[in-house]
Amino acid sequence: MSSSTKPDLSSIPLLTGQSNYREWSLEVKSTAQLGGFWKAILGTNNTTSTESSEIDKFDQREEKAIGLIAKTVSSTLKVELSEYQVTDTNATGGKRDPTAKEMWEYLQSKFEKKSEVSAIIDLGLLTQTKLIDDGTLENQLNTMQDVRSRCALNEIKFEDWQYAALILLALPETYKHITDSFLATDSVKDLNPSDVRAKAQDTRDGTPPQGRSRPCRQYTLGETRTLSL
Repeated sequence: MSSSTKPDLSSIPLLTGQSNYREWSLEVKSTAQLGGFWKAILGTNNTTSTESSEIDKFDQREEKAIGLIAKTVSSTLKVELSEYQVTDTNATGGKRDPTAKEMWEYLQSKFEKKSEVSAIIDLGLLTQTKLIDDGTLENQLNTMQDVRSRCALNEIKFEDWQYAALILLALPETYKHITDSFLATDSVKDLNPSDVRAKAQDTRDGTPPQGRSRPCRQYTLGETRTLSL
């Protein structure tokens, strides 16, 4: 990638906190590597040349690295980084703006050490999810997939058949016939998440089961809601 090419930031989520730090850091790393300025974030962006053109390239790599970090964090973190100052050990001991490496390490110390807690929370969300037949099944399945992806980033991985089984177990009681039909297969390891998801979405008619008015507490991803069933 040439130095004039603008990096594609579409795949980088805005960093909001510990919950998406790992995903954000991996995407920033790959983008910086493609852009040729990852070494600036590592702090190894050095030059011994006195040529103005080489010094300019050095400065450009540093500015791109800083810009990438600042551009891909939440507005709250952006303000926090803009106010962040470090002690200048090479001068009078006064304060100065941080380098790309110092910004990276600041965010790393703030969020990375908490990623294990986040992974446990996501694992609990994924394995305890109960989907609700309220007309939003597709969105709920998308959220469930997002949580699976976050678990994978923290090296908690489910095989496709295991994830398909989690979807089946999370389906509402009104979808029991789907769960039974898939679990009756000769080999559970042949389960495919895409097949389970497609069957569930094809079956859903968007209306709650009739004939019951008893409130039933259901647990869904990240929230509890009371429905009249």
